Amino acid sequence: MASTVSSSSGSAQFGLRAQLVTAGVVVLAVVTLVTLVLLNVAERRLEEQAFDQLRSVRVTKAANIESEVNDFIGSLGVVSTSRSATQSLSELSSA
Repeated sequence: MASTVSSSSGSAQFGLRAQLVTAGVVVLAVVTLVTLVLLNVAERRLEEQAFDQLRSVRVTKAANIESEVNDFIGSLGVVSTSRSATQSLSELSSA
């Protein structure tokens, strides 16, 4: 009789242990899956942020270049209307 109680207690203990291990594996799998999804989302957000910064730098640089070109064109306009510059160009071309 004692062996019957002992064997049923052992199999119940083994069944509980198997259930706990299974539950642990399931929890670990779920946590791993959630972590991978969150990492993927975070990676996408970082990429978007980096590209937004690059776009911002591109716009700023383009505005700076445009401003420099406009300043240069304005300087050329001043030089071209300058009497001494016009006279110097005439003398240079006739030489």
